[in-house]
Amino acid sequence: MTEAAVMKKSKNPKAPKLFSDELIDQLLTQVQNKDAESVLGE
Repeated sequence: MTEAAVMKKSKNPKAPKLFSDELIDQLLTQVQNKDAESVLGE
């Protein structure tokens, strides 16, 4: 296999989905309009 073929094969790997879109939406709704310190602490 040539280097170009290896590069093309691994250029756009698809990562497995760890969290559902619904969960991400819920978390984003909870932190919307909050600053980083109130979300993460000092």
